[in-house]
Amino acid sequence: MQESLLGKNIVVYDLEIKKPIEQCTHGWKSYDEMGVSVGAAFDFRDVRFRIFMDDNLHELVERLNEPGTLVAAFNHIGFDNKLLRATPNAKDVKLKPDEELNNYDMLLVSKEGATGSPYKFVKGFKLDDHLKVLKIPMKTGDGRMAPI
Repeated sequence: MQESLLGKNIVVYDLEIKKPIEQCTHGWKSYDEMGVSVGAAFDFRDVRFRIFMDDNLHELVERLNEPGTLVAAFNHIGFDNKLLRATPNAKDVKLKPDEELNNYDMLLVSKEGATGSPYKFVKGFKLDDHLKVLKIPMKTGDGRMAPI
């Protein structure tokens, strides 16, 4: 872990879905149907890992909404943020629009570096591809399998 980042206002997070994609009306675009089974985050400011589920998902939203927080993840603008906004939580706290968040989406940054555009489709931009190049252990599963 990069020691110089410890104590900084950065949250890296990821969400997993509750409902199998095959049961969702519009597949991976069915944000309002999927639900969040679990969220995981590392908070550099507090130097701790956190797990979020139905009973405390609002705490993740509140933390991401804090002014000045750098929200970092892989494809969170295209997926996780949308899923989080579509999933009700106990306190009805809503994630701010992306324009109001300080986002660092590793997928978009990588696409822009490779193609000149963060929105151009290019094969080979999965998280495992990034992890392999960085010599970091690859994922142990597929998000599609989270509900199973």
